[in-house]
Amino acid sequence: MIEHVLTHLKKSQPSLKEVFLRSDNAGCYHCGPLMLAIPSMSRRIGVTIRRYDFSDPQSGKDICDRRIATIKSHMCRYLNEGNDINSASDMKRALDSYGGVKGCCVAVVNVDMARKETEHQKWTGIQFYKNFEFQRSGIRVWKTYGIGKGKQIHNQGIKRMARAARKNWSNCTRRI
Repeated sequence: MIEHVLTHLKKSQPSLKEVFLRSDNAGCYHCGPLMLAIPSMSRRIGVTIRRYDFSDPQSGKDICDRRIATIKSHMCRYLNEGNDINSASDMKRALDSYGGVKGCCVAVVNVDMARKETEHQKWTGIQFYKNFEFQRSGIRVWKTYGIGKGKQIHNQGIKRMARAARKNWSNCTRRI
């Protein structure tokens, strides 16, 4: 999803060079595979992802909550007029109806698993880090941004995590 959004941002704003991401602590975003894939994603898209910051639990979602309220009411209007929403494509059709939701761009994205570059990386303790800074030498992480120097994970350490994950993954698939 992030790659799709950034690809479309880059197309609409070719001068875009770098971004700073922020999200809540949803497990699909706050995980090792995504954090370890960000450097290669940046190279593919041509936009440098400098930082990825996660809000504290139950904090920082007020903007998203306000936006989703508008989106939900737009979908309710669509439903109340006798339409159904049973799939992602139906949801897109609903959100695009009546001229769409102002300031909202909707897409249905199919995930191409053939392009998958990483397996299930194990990054022990990743849930304790809230701030990630992507540098040429690796990834610097903080439990709380600006408190201390953070912890530097050098590119060699990242490669070791990826190798260990591939080894564990192949051991798992042999057992199946």
